[in-house]
Amino acid sequence: MSTVVEKVTLHLRDLIMSGHFEPGERISEVAVAKALDVSRTPVRWALSILESEGLVSGTPNKGFRLRTFSTEEVLSAYEVRGALEGLACRLAAQKGLSPETAAEFDACLEEGERLIRNASLDEHTVQRWSTMNGRFHKALLDAARCPAIGPAYEAVSRYPAAAPGAIMFLTRNLRAGFSAMKRAHEQHAAVVDALKAGQPMRAEYLIREHIDSSGANVRVAIERWLIV
Repeated sequence: MSTVVEKVTLHLRDLIMSGHFEPGERISEVAVAKALDVSRTPVRWALSILESEGLVSGTPNKGFRLRTFSTEEVLSAYEVRGALEGLACRLAAQKGLSPETAAEFDACLEEGERLIRNASLDEHTVQRWSTMNGRFHKALLDAARCPAIGPAYEAVSRYPAAAPGAIMFLTRNLRAGFSAMKRAHEQHAAVVDALKAGQPMRAEYLIREHIDSSGANVRVAIERWLIV
């Protein structure tokens, strides 16, 4: 992904979370492009990313609008995510990790280590973390080898800011965002240790604690910037 798209995505997320747009308001690609002095293409890509995060909704030939949602909706999605990922971790630890899944976890942890080693947070780091975080949580679901979990997880991930790839780091508070990213990396490592050690209850507890922590971070962001 280009740096331009990353910058536009971070800027648009800031505008959304700071209440710049009204719920349901159409977001003009032309106006955003003009304000940021970029073409419409990176704006369109950025809006697509925010759509995957559940913050906007797109309609063919009609553009994107800000979604209307409440804090309760988002937090309930995190509760369900915690239950599903807790089950996935318990099953994965009971069944044991395949070499492929273990390697994927290791790759995610190595990427996380590289990102926090920089001791800074910018739009490129945010995007890399988002991608890695999505891979990590997908690996958890795959490790469970339980076909029924996937569809349920996909459904709850459609709620605003609930998917693993949805990031609530804001440019005005990147220091706090970096601290949250570092804590999340440490939690990821602890979960993987429990999975590799074959500790079902510990793995379940740790991932649920991790999801609860993520939900708390999102709650602060939503209640501070977008109270609906």
